[in-house]
Amino acid sequence: MKKLLLILTVLSITFSGYTQENEEQGEQELHKGRIDKQPQFPGGQAKLIEFLQDSLMYPKEAQENRTQGQVYVEFVIEADGSITNAKVIRGIGSGCDEETVRVVNAMPNWTPGNHKGKNVRVKYILPVSFYLPRKKKEK
Repeated sequence: MKKLLLILTVLSITFSGYTQENEEQGEQELHKGRIDKQPQFPGGQAKLIEFLQDSLMYPKEAQENRTQGQVYVEFVIEADGSITNAKVIRGIGSGCDEETVRVVNAMPNWTPGNHKGKNVRVKYILPVSFYLPRKKKEK
């Protein structure tokens, strides 16, 4: 697929950290509240944008249909920094939603969030914008 203009809006919104242990399941449950240190993509926001620009391909169907807009993908950054539970919470269709999830799932491990000296799970929302160049008017 031909890579077209892909404008990435990388505004991260951390909803909550997971800090309370669930003794029955051996996993961490959602704890509403702030955490001491937010998770970080390796190299920071600039490297996240670079990774997304290098990895995302504008789907052919979206190009043909001139589909444009923002895809909001939610995922969890686990206590070990891995990415899980990626899902689109607001999409635009034409293959853009699936492409965004594919790339999020391919991200390298992040530096995990930390609360009171312990690595915690953090839910994250990432908006990704897909925009095609404007067609030149024929004279």
